[in-house]
Parts: sequence; structure tokens; C-alpha cells
Amino acid sequence: MEALWARYQPSHDPNFLTDARQHFLQRFWEMYLFVALQEQGLNPQKGQALGPDFYLEIDGRRFWVEAIAPDTGEGEDRVPETHYDPPGEVIVRDVPRREILLRYTHALAAKRDKWLGWLAKGVVDPTDGYLVAIDGRGCNDFHDGVIPMFIEAFLPFGHLTLMINKVTLKTEGRYFQHSDTVHKQNQAPVSTAPLLDDSYAPVTAVLHSLVDCGNHPETLGGDFVVLHNPKASVTLPDSAFSKCLQHHFEDDHLVSLEATL
Repeated sequence: MEALWARYQPSHDPNFLTDARQHFLQRFWEMYLFVALQEQGLNPQKGQALGPDFYLEIDGRRFWVEAIAPDTGEGEDRVPETHYDPPGEVIVRDVPRREILLRYTHALAAKRDKWLGWLAKGVVDPTDGYLVAIDGRGCNDFHDGVIPMFIEAFLPFGHLTLMINKVTLKTEGRYFQHSDTVHKQNQAPVSTAPLLDDSYAPVTAVLHSLVDCGNHPETLGGDFVVLHNPKASVTLPDSAFSKCLQHHFEDDHLVSLEATL
């Protein structure tokens, strides 16, 4: 924490330390993200106080970065608290997939709406790129499946399905169910394919992580994953985040680019 702070302090806003007392993970994520992007040679710069957190200059274009770390939420759609098994016991519990998906979709929608507000005020330009950087640690997400939960929240991937021959019991095929909607407790539908919606075109890409101050890879940003928006009005060069795992959505499939060291 102190090492990150020493590097971030010259760029922080005046309310950082005060707000960190109430929103510690959110402020930690902002600081960690800034320093990690420095480590990757992207040279983040602070912008205006009433705009996104900071920006990157990539191939002569400005890409704004806005950090968000959704919490467990409130009300009937709140993500249940994490339970830890007593020593020597293993207790099977359901993963609160629906609730976590809702936290991700809400976070992305909130940041898309913020961008539209900044655009209306002239804080950002329509030709600028926009990266939404989401830390899922606060909403109790963890990578437990073949496709990370945040991708299921933004593109129409559902459960992995295996086709098994009833006679030989051999697996003869596999696919992901198409799933583009999740329902709130009151049955109100919420899209889990917002990146296929033209209204999300301002979002260039989503950067995802699951870090907090006690859980992070040895290399800063070592768990960053970049999901490119197939509908983006401004595209992000793959080379900019070559040190991260990247995903593109093409022909109903995820095409992955492994990180290069």
C-alpha cells in the first residue's frame, strides 16, 4: 500500500484520503490501476477533476480510463455475504451467479451513463476512447468457470453444456448456452449482452481484475483481462495491452490473445 501510494500521490485528487476511509476498495483499485498501467508503459495522466479518472495516449488518440469496484449492492438482489467453511469441513453452496451478474451490468451501465454526461458537458470528445476498468473483488466474484463471470455479464454466454452419448458415455460435443438476460428478484429483465447494444458503443473496452490490497499477483496488473467491445465507436489497438490477456467477440465466439511478456 505504501509503495503504491508513493507512486500515486503526485497524481491523486484532494479527496482521495478522506474518501478512502469510506470506500477503501474503490480507492485502492483506482490507485493500483494507475500504477499498474505505469508498469506496463502506458503512462496514465490525470484529467479534469469533473471527468474520468485518467487518460492514456495511444497512437495519437486519447483513451479515458474510469475505475469502478462494485460492492455487493442492497436490497433483495444483494450478493450474499461470503461464507468460509469451518476447519475440517467442506460445505457445498450455490454460487450467487444471478446477483453477481447484476452487479456487473449495473456497474457498466452507470459508467456508460457517466460518459454520456461528460460528453454533453464537453469534458470528453466523441473521438476519444473509453475504457471501463472493473474490479470484481467487492461483489464477491471469483474465477470459477470456463468463462469469467464479467464476460457472461456483457456478452450472451451462459452455462457450458456437454453433449454426452448415452450409450458410450463419451463427450461428443460442447457449447455455451445462449444467455442474454438475467432477471431481478421482481422478475424485471436485465440484458447480459450490453456490448452487443449500439447504446454501449462509447465503451471501447472493459478491463477486469479481482485484486484487493491483500490479494494480487506478484506482477502489478498480472491478472488484467481486456474485453474489447465489438460495437465500439473507437477501437483499441491490441498492441496497447499486449501484456494482458485480451478477448474479442467474433462470429459468436471469443477469440483470445494471450499476454506477451
